[in-house]
Amino acid sequence: MRMIARLKRITGWLKSEGVDVNLAAEVEEIVAVDGSLEVRAGSASSQAPVIVMAVGVAPRGELAAAAGLELRGGAVPVNAAMRTTHDGLYAAGDVAFAENAAAGRSLRVEHWGDALGQGEVAGRSAAGEQARWDAVPGFWSTIGAHVLKYAAWGDGFDQSRLEHHGGGAFTAWYGRDGRIVGVLTHETDEDYERGSSLIAEGAPWR
Repeated sequence: MRMIARLKRITGWLKSEGVDVNLAAEVEEIVAVDGSLEVRAGSASSQAPVIVMAVGVAPRGELAAAAGLELRGGAVPVNAAMRTTHDGLYAAGDVAFAENAAAGRSLRVEHWGDALGQGEVAGRSAAGEQARWDAVPGFWSTIGAHVLKYAAWGDGFDQSRLEHHGGGAFTAWYGRDGRIVGVLTHETDEDYERGSSLIAEGAPWR
């Protein structure tokens, strides 16, 4: 129920910006109608000048496979220094299934900020420095006048807690196996910064 409440809050922000949200819709066709676009999904349809479809992404590891690397789920396994199993070959970004030193396991992250961070680690490693990826993945998302900030390991949670701070500000905490593994904030930057540190530390859920 809490996840539904959060989803309704965010879809409400989108609707206030004139965005019509249709989740899990089975789109049959998109056609041009009177200078606009119409999406037809079963008995429902909607028109708009711009349509955005979220259909998911997949890593493009074909080049790495051609170089003889063994992929995992289409991604390139690397250690925390972004090194592959081939000497002198590195991978970073959403094509990498990278070991995170703080998480203690490998993650595939699709956020551009983390791609930059991993790229820096790869460059420093290639230059002979002792570098490793240990940052907590995260991103910011702006919806009209609202800014969401999220940091998490991104591989699931088994409990959550929502804290309201007044004026529409809130913090959502996520836990797994008795540890804090994620935080989502709106107008509570201090919780975002503190949450990122708690996640990296593996702080206990409370």
